[in-house]
Amino acid sequence: MAGNPAVDAWVRLHTFELPILWNSAGREYNPNLIVIDADRTHWVVEVKMDKEMDSADVKGKREAARRWANHVTSDERSPSGGAICWRRKPTSRPPEARGQRSTS
Repeated sequence: MAGNPAVDAWVRLHTFELPILWNSAGREYNPNLIVIDADRTHWVVEVKMDKEMDSADVKGKREAARRWANHVTSDERSPSGGAICWRRKPTSRPPEARGQRSTS
């Protein structure tokens, strides 16, 4: 992502830094990255192999991340007062490897 003009900043997350509850059994998953693009949109990024993109687990995590992003974007109690736009992006390759910017 370094050198990509569409990316202002990014951070690699470690386990338990941003746990997202994704099923009724209380299982959590931990996204791989937070990316802030040039439009100041914050992306929760989960990198998967191409063959995993349609698995039930990845679909469940994708939906959980979507709910989380919608919640924190609209929560006026957040430090940004709801001013930060969060989105989720399950991807099989980093955006710069595809030569394009991430979209939801």
